[in-house]
Amino acid sequence: MKFREETIKEFNLYCDTTLTEDMTFAEVVDNIDSANNSYFYVSMCKDDVIEAINDEKEIADQLDLDNVYIKEVGVYITLHP
Repeated sequence: MKFREETIKEFNLYCDTTLTEDMTFAEVVDNIDSANNSYFYVSMCKDDVIEAINDEKEIADQLDLDNVYIKEVGVYITLHP
């Protein structure tokens, strides 16, 4: 499973977030939630995200997930429309 690598700047542009490099994981998730982004799973561990997708394969397949790795904060997220 591949994750598209993005910088914070790239992610902020299209997700309407204000992420910064010094944010904690909880702050990153809060910021993404506050911007009303829809996601299936978010974690700092790639394997956790892959496991969640595999565990809920039917649902994940229907959501047309966009797998993203935000480099500066080390977060893996699966966005959906």
